[in-house]
Amino acid sequence: MTCDKDELFSGKIIDKYGRVSKASTTKIEFYNDAGTTATAVGVAADISVGNELYIDGQVRTVVEKDSANKWVKVDLPFTIYAKSDDDYVVPPGSTVYLIHRLGGVGSLCTLTDMPKLTDTDTINTDAKGTLAAKSHSGGTSVDGDQTKSSQTNPHTEITIRPMDPQEVEIGDRIRVDTDTGTDLTPGTFITHTVDRIYYETENTAHDTAPKQVGAIEKFTLNELVSAEASTTGNMLSVNSGTRFVYNDQRGTTENKECSGRGLCDETSGLCQCFKGYTDDDCSRQNALSSA
Repeated sequence: MTCDKDELFSGKIIDKYGRVSKASTTKIEFYNDAGTTATAVGVAADISVGNELYIDGQVRTVVEKDSANKWVKVDLPFTIYAKSDDDYVVPPGSTVYLIHRLGGVGSLCTLTDMPKLTDTDTINTDAKGTLAAKSHSGGTSVDGDQTKSSQTNPHTEITIRPMDPQEVEIGDRIRVDTDTGTDLTPGTFITHTVDRIYYETENTAHDTAPKQVGAIEKFTLNELVSAEASTTGNMLSVNSGTRFVYNDQRGTTENKECSGRGLCDETSGLCQCFKGYTDDDCSRQNALSSA
């Protein structure tokens, strides 16, 4: 693998949406939601003159800032691109990044088939998910006893807010590090499947953990996370505290015809996916089969 750092940058997501109208192509306005009639709001106070902002591949330098923090002006006009429309060069609802370092200086490139999930509230090396045991009714008193109706379909809920909402999809295999805990063998992992994802439904003002609509809030696995205790064969539930969480992508079928999840129509070259699978190559699972 050859690493090209030219397009890499480090920075943070501004907790307000940005837009640039065709009437003023050097002015970024900030809003709490993506609507075209939304009222402008104050942007994060840490944006200053001289900062660089990134929007959909375009980087501009701030040269002026509104006293009420509702807009900034940049050094060069934004140019029309694929997402532009009749009224906006940068359409409402666009994500704005504050760049700390451009060009990949000090950045490392890695390639892995088991990426660790990120968290918008912490640096990547410290990102962990908070585990909780749930029953079918949402209760937290779970012991996995299938003879009790309240314990039907016990599962693990993991609260983590990845930087990219596509880091987790329905059907993904999630590997949880069960290292920390009582009587657990260090380095032990357990892998289960994602069967439900919860997304943020509203934005919050800038605080220690700002939220945006569409971001992942948490997700559930199809089984309880557990690991072997010091006594061989004795499984211990691991459903409290924080743990490192990985998306286990080993053994994918990306190079297999229709991913092994559909039939190829050789006359058209298109895949006819089996029930529950989608995408051009049937590689994405959009629902778990109940049968």
